Amino acid sequence: MGEKQNRNLRGPGGNMRKYDRIAMVGVLSLGLFLRLWGIGFGLPRVQHADETALIYTAFSMAAEGGRPNVYVHGTVYPSIIAVFSGLYFLWGRLVGWFSDPSVFLVSFIKDPTVIVMFGRSLTVFFALASVWLVYRVGRQLFNARVGLLSSLFLAVSVLHVKESHYVKPDVLLGFVVLLLFLACLFVSQKRELKHSALAGILLGVAVAVKFSALIFFVNVLVVHLLSTNRKGGFSWVQLSRRLVVFLATFLSTFFVVSPYTFLDFRSFAKNVAWFGNTLALLEGKPHSPLWYYLFEYLWEGFGKAIWVLAFLGGVRFLKGKRREGIILLSFPVVFLLSVDFWSKAHVQRYILPIVPLFALLAGWGAEWFFVRLWWLHRRVGALLAVLLLLVLVWQPLMRSLKFDFMITRQQTGELSTAWIKDNVASGSRVAIDGRLRPYFFSGSGPYIFPSGEQLTRELGDLTFRPYYRALKEATRREPGYEILGTPNLGFAYDVTREAWDLSAFPKLSSVDYYLEQGVEYIVMSSWANPQPPHRYAWSDEFRKSLEEQYELIKRFEPSVEFADDPHIVRMDYAALDRVTLFQRPAVFGPTISVYRRKS
Repeated sequence: MGEKQNRNLRGPGGNMRKYDRIAMVGVLSLGLFLRLWGIGFGLPRVQHADETALIYTAFSMAAEGGRPNVYVHGTVYPSIIAVFSGLYFLWGRLVGWFSDPSVFLVSFIKDPTVIVMFGRSLTVFFALASVWLVYRVGRQLFNARVGLLSSLFLAVSVLHVKESHYVKPDVLLGFVVLLLFLACLFVSQKRELKHSALAGILLGVAVAVKFSALIFFVNVLVVHLLSTNRKGGFSWVQLSRRLVVFLATFLSTFFVVSPYTFLDFRSFAKNVAWFGNTLALLEGKPHSPLWYYLFEYLWEGFGKAIWVLAFLGGVRFLKGKRREGIILLSFPVVFLLSVDFWSKAHVQRYILPIVPLFALLAGWGAEWFFVRLWWLHRRVGALLAVLLLLVLVWQPLMRSLKFDFMITRQQTGELSTAWIKDNVASGSRVAIDGRLRPYFFSGSGPYIFPSGEQLTRELGDLTFRPYYRALKEATRREPGYEILGTPNLGFAYDVTREAWDLSAFPKLSSVDYYLEQGVEYIVMSSWANPQPPHRYAWSDEFRKSLEEQYELIKRFEPSVEFADDPHIVRMDYAALDRVTLFQRPAVFGPTISVYRRKS
């Protein structure tokens, strides 16, 4: 293609050609549809425990002048939720819904729909902004084809679509990291102090969104070290000035956005250590996190063909030695090479910071094929290009549609909740897995509440806290049970111990532990009890003892069984592929089994 045509495609501020505009509207519309379908899943119950945890962090920031109760979510997303919640409370107070903050909190516990939907809609907004920005970056750096292909790949990626349904900061972080990549390009190409300042500001925001983004400090630092001055030489003076500006703006931005990480550093460090230990509960996979991120989450989350194209795009950058391509490639490389050092768990959403950049790599790789098809023959090549595009997006598109479909179906958690309320007497002693505390709910089991007596007994010295007062008030009219909560029924879990790795607790060889505590019912979720050879799998003796001492009285089974909770840890893509679109009836969730103690 001639230089004139290239300028038409890449013009920095030129008007988009008509068909480009139409195509981009189509891509954005498709991306919006895939992310809005099912956005209200589970409500008025929240099935993703991290959503409620982040929202309660926002509430604590609103009540404590910006100080979070925990430091595991970053501060940007909770701050936005806190501002919205404050405005919603003021409006509710004005119209007579809430007389004081405690009434507002009780209302949220009973039905969190308004705030959860705001948070999820915010995530969708940043997801669509990412799709649009990927197009603009691809068009600006390469050409319109690369921009359109890259944005389409991101729009249909089931990994990005799935994570766009939650009140979580990961999609926003991907958007900010994409902006940080652009800032690194400016630093490399123009080498002005204002661009170093921009890189510092964006890195500060990124780390405040999620603390793990600190790894990208390496990218910004290396870009500064490898950039030369305007005359092509190297100047320590200019480099020192730019580095000082970068570091100053980075630290000051992070302080402004997340001040209590400095002002309350002891709590911050303690929370980060606690969170790292908590992630040990998710361990037990046979491979390192790097293997899962590269060969499962990206491989399956984009589709195998698009993954191969991203690899080809990386090879094209290395072969052509294009500066912008090398900088782009450096972000995924730094993430993947460092992930084994800072991540103990195999959590799929952690890959989101590099997903938009991975889409750009795939778009650059795909463009190589499309150009050659065009050269082959204009009409035949165009037809082949359309067919190739359908082949590329078919797998991720169908997976995204299937995910949206299944989360809008009836849930085994809902069915088991209704059945237990109708068939298990209030006050019964019930052991439920998937809970770190009796009053901490999870999406892997029924949504039943502890009795008022148990809440009073266990929260006696904590009722001064607004949340616990509101919890008691919100559940006052609900059927209450004496709940023994545990992450895994196969371990003698002790909520009073400061140990979060299940291997620190005794592994049970029988159900005598539950019989001694007077447990009448055991409620088991397949998502909370992994199968062998997982190190947290039940022992054979425990299973045999359960069958001898308790009888199975009810089982709730999904239409397709997923090995793990796809909302929290990882997606079982083999199970997702078995989902039939628009199947009637269809049930989603774990297999939930209810056992009753034998007479």
